[in-house]
Amino acid sequence: VTVTDSRGCSYTKVIWAPQITFSDVKPSCCVANGQICVSLCGVEHQYTYLWSNQQTGSCIQGLAPGTYCVTITDESGNQFKCCYTLTLSTGPQISFNFSNCGSNVTAVIGQTNCPYSFHWENGSTELIRNNIAPCDTLTFTIIICNQVRNFGFRVPRLFPTITPVNCQTGLGMICVPVNCFRCEPYSYTWSPMPVNATASGNCLIAPPGNYTVCITNACGDVVCCPVYLPPPLIPCVVILDVSVFIEGFYDGANIMKPVILNSLAGTDSSVCDTIIVELHDPTMPYSLTASAFGILHTDGTAEVIFQPAVLNNDYYIVIRTRNAVETWSKMPVTIGQHTVFDFTKY
Repeated sequence: VTVTDSRGCSYTKVIWAPQITFSDVKPSCCVANGQICVSLCGVEHQYTYLWSNQQTGSCIQGLAPGTYCVTITDESGNQFKCCYTLTLSTGPQISFNFSNCGSNVTAVIGQTNCPYSFHWENGSTELIRNNIAPCDTLTFTIIICNQVRNFGFRVPRLFPTITPVNCQTGLGMICVPVNCFRCEPYSYTWSPMPVNATASGNCLIAPPGNYTVCITNACGDVVCCPVYLPPPLIPCVVILDVSVFIEGFYDGANIMKPVILNSLAGTDSSVCDTIIVELHDPTMPYSLTASAFGILHTDGTAEVIFQPAVLNNDYYIVIRTRNAVETWSKMPVTIGQHTVFDFTKY
């Protein structure tokens, strides 16, 4: 600083201003229990401190919220003044847990030693709200001392979508989009989690069963919803109906003899014999893929059941009888959910 008088004489004094920083402990529970400390950096001097509340020293205690100014004086008499505003602590963490897909909500108040009161926008003083509707707007108010905190939010809407169980894999898919839910991003937790299930984002690939998805947002709110993944409407089996007449059993007029009945091994006159139906790969070496027993009726029909793994694949169909005679289809046949093949025509 340079001072010049009317005669042109000047006096220069160099003043090094320290860097001033504050730290605090915020007052809580409506009590004057806050603290402010000031620290200086950059110049080594002996300082004295006088605060606007007449306390002295680099730290002052027992403070209520408000603005406090400190005058700092060094040994040369230079003074520096700076002010700091002390605010209340933010209070406990508030979050909301939604159950039954969002039709109920519970306010969750974090741990605090301070007395408080609360209410909803409808005047209710219960932590739980029932019978709320998706995307309703709610407000939860908590009052600690004279500090009023309002939490406005909307009720989340969940709309699960189901992809039916695939007969070949035994797995279906549940996806649960959500809207009207604050504080993105969201994380998803599924239960139970079978060993063959896979979760990705808001979707779960899993076998049929009852599941619960819980969605958590960045504010700590949680909404949980039960979802049922049904089994296939059509049983997960592959049905193959064949028509074939076995030489030696044929009795004319498209009828075969009731061989089992005639051998005193059965009582049903409509049954001819048992057969084995095999499915073979369509290319060399024509390996056996699947086989099943069937009841061959005297009218030449038989129904056999295979597992879903053969669905939508091409195979040669092979009939084996008790005398080890094989009958092959002329060409490979595409096996659908319910396939009919007539050896008398192909």
